[in-house]
Amino acid sequence: EILGQSETDTFIFRLNAQFSWNLAGTEGTSNWLNKWAGLMGLEAGAAEGLPTIWFVRGAAPPLNGRGAPWPTDFRILDALQQAGWHVRDLRVIRMWWHPDRTELICELLNIPVDHMETTMMWQALHPLYEAVMFGGGLPLHAALVEHRGKGFLLAGAGGRGKSTCCARLPKDWTALSDDETLLVRSAKKRPAAHPFPTWSVANANGRSWSVSRNVEL
Repeated sequence: EILGQSETDTFIFRLNAQFSWNLAGTEGTSNWLNKWAGLMGLEAGAAEGLPTIWFVRGAAPPLNGRGAPWPTDFRILDALQQAGWHVRDLRVIRMWWHPDRTELICELLNIPVDHMETTMMWQALHPLYEAVMFGGGLPLHAALVEHRGKGFLLAGAGGRGKSTCCARLPKDWTALSDDETLLVRSAKKRPAAHPFPTWSVANANGRSWSVSRNVEL
């Protein structure tokens, strides 16, 4: 009821029956959410019974006298405070939550800086990763490659050759991601690996990653 009829776009972030969410945006976050959903290959729409993560725009901090480039959701943020919602500051984004509600609200910065928009896409995964980790899953700094229906991880620190290796795979191997992979338990209780975007180049080459797809390790 706080958000009312603010919704402009909705997408389904679906990993499995245990870990799935509806994502919804307001006018101020519409372009950001559509770009984020496109990078991750998300399905448009909303699924009944799933918890929702809303994305809203906060106020613009002082930045060389420039104002907020997108509509600010002052009404929603004021109402959250009045209704006793708690806020968790992750520096680039802020997460609003209430002990009696299943939905979360992610407050985005409101500044015209492209790399900050991408950084917020990466940080907005925080509550999803947290839920998966409590359920026995794990996000990894690792490339995910597939061979004959099986997944293999190439783990290593930045600059150690994960992307180079992925670019040089034989033709019967497929690189699904070259930097980030999320592990969840499959229905068979085995680790299923999902490819995730390489955020440092996410908006540079027009590529997308199908995060709902998974392969068994």
